[in-house]
Parts: sequence; structure tokens; C-alpha cells
Amino acid sequence: MKIIFTTILLFTVNVGSFAVTELSNASTNYIDKTYLEAVKLFEQQKYEDSLNKIRHVIKSSMHSYKLRYLAAHNHWRQKHHKVAAQHFLIGIAQKPQNYHGYIDLSLMYLDQYNYTAARNILNKCERILNNAKKHVPAKLYNIQARINLRWENPQGALQKSQQAKAAFQKKNTGIKDQLESLILEGRAYLSLNKFSKAEFALSWGLSLHKDNATVLNLLGYTFEQWAASLKKKNPKKSIRKRSKAIAYYKKALITKELTSTFFTLIQRNLKRIETTTNP
Repeated sequence: MKIIFTTILLFTVNVGSFAVTELSNASTNYIDKTYLEAVKLFEQQKYEDSLNKIRHVIKSSMHSYKLRYLAAHNHWRQKHHKVAAQHFLIGIAQKPQNYHGYIDLSLMYLDQYNYTAARNILNKCERILNNAKKHVPAKLYNIQARINLRWENPQGALQKSQQAKAAFQKKNTGIKDQLESLILEGRAYLSLNKFSKAEFALSWGLSLHKDNATVLNLLGYTFEQWAASLKKKNPKKSIRKRSKAIAYYKKALITKELTSTFFTLIQRNLKRIETTTNP
């Protein structure tokens, strides 16, 4: 029954105007070669062509995790979300301790603003990895933190971002995931009005990537809010914090690879604080 189901699943989307020859007895070497060709097509954003490559050999390797995973991503890119989710879930069932499927499925759910489904699949992955005494990656905790921030739960976001920090300190983690952990921690502290702790987390992030516009902008906003909180009780200190906010916003504006939307946002932040009356 499982084989019948997966065969139907792979053919739920129209394959185009030409027939796809399905091989049911392809060799392992041929499947691997075909898979690599499909990956290249995926990288070229030729998602339906990549799917057709997979369909060509799928009957010879019905339980191939890598074919299933690639099929899921091809469907996701074409916004076939239901089919993509089914592929991810079958892959997860095949390799329940492989966290990549859980993480990517959660990201697809986030694309659809389905935060509950994203949280549930991540929580399941976290339980399975903990029970197996396996490493939980920082990226998983980062996504959980993002969901908590979206739900206006800064305390929950703080907990998850700190778990992410602990995870990347235990095991080698890419700079991107490390930086996100610190950004999320900073955002959580900022939401809790703990400005000095937000500054510490974001400054740590800046030490990893000194020209990161997101970090610089968040530092600007941290000092802007800090200045506002001190306006009445300590005007001199408020002025110093305000000056730092302006400096960080200006630094953010001259970083490379800024999108026009983000540039406009930072400009708006700078204009707002520059036109604010001094304490």
C-alpha cells in the first residue's frame, strides 16, 4: 500500500506535454547520475524539468531519501505546497533522526504563515533528537525563536535563541546561523526593554559580521528606544544614547548589498530620530 501511495504522490502534478519514460530497474549508478542531473536543473530553477528527471527513475528507488527530498523542494518552489509537504513527511518517516527534512518543512510552512504547523514539526524533531541524545542544530532553535517573536512571546524567543547559542558553541555552526541566534536574542531583549542586554547580543553579532545592515539597524533602534526610556529621568544620558542610535543608522545606510526596501526603512528610522526633539 505504501508503494502504491508514493507512486501516486509523485504523479499528482502535470508533467507537461511530453511523456516521461519510467525506469523500474535502473542501476544505482544510473540513479545517482540522474539525481545529479536533476540537482543541476533545480539549481537552474528548472523545477519541472528536475521533477521529470526524478520521475524517470523513481520506480527503481521508491524509498530513496535524496530523491524524495529533491522532489519536495521542486514542488515547494512551484508552490505545490500540499504535495511538497507529503514528500517531506515521507522523507521524515524514512529518516526520522535527519533534521534537515523537519527544518525545511517548517520553513515552507512559514512561507505560508502557518506558524502552528511549523512549530509542531520543529517540536517533534527536537523531541526525537533529544530522546536519541543527538545534537539539536542552532537553526532549529532559531526558527522556533522567530515563531515566538511573531507570536509576541519575547520570553519564549529569548529561551530558544539562547538554546541556539548554546548549540552553536557546542558544535561547529555556520556564521549565518550564529548571527541569526544573536539577532534573535537581541530582538527578544529589545522587546523586553532590556536594552543593555540587547546591545551586548547585537554587538557580539557585529563582531561576526561588522558590516551587517540588519545588526546595525537593530543597534540603532535599540539605542533609540533606550534614549526614549531615559528622556525624563536622565536627559544627558538620553542624548548620548540618541547620538549612538544616529551613528548606527548612518553606518547601516552605507553597507553593501542593501535592498531598496531595507534602505528606505533605515532612512525612515534615521529621519525619525533626527527630527525628534532633544530631551
